[in-house]
Amino acid sequence: PIPVNQYTMEKGQERILVLYWYQNSRDTWSDEFHVKLRLLPDLIRYRRSDISLVRLIVPIGSSDSSRELADCTDFTRAIFPDLAQRLASLH
Repeated sequence: PIPVNQYTMEKGQERILVLYWYQNSRDTWSDEFHVKLRLLPDLIRYRRSDISLVRLIVPIGSSDSSRELADCTDFTRAIFPDLAQRLASLH
């Protein structure tokens, strides 16, 4: 499992589900504070702090977002290995 942040947002009658996390070639984080702490050594040593914000947004059709959450979770599981491999190849 990877750490993610989950939010439901709405404007008028429209609702969306947002999942997001931070990722680089070595790790994933959900907390921005931990990202800054973990990247500090890279910034000092290599003078770089490469990080990606991965964000998935799904419209919510009904009052219950469990179906959308399950679909988004399945999609995350499907793309995560390829995403991690691509980010590792950039390092």
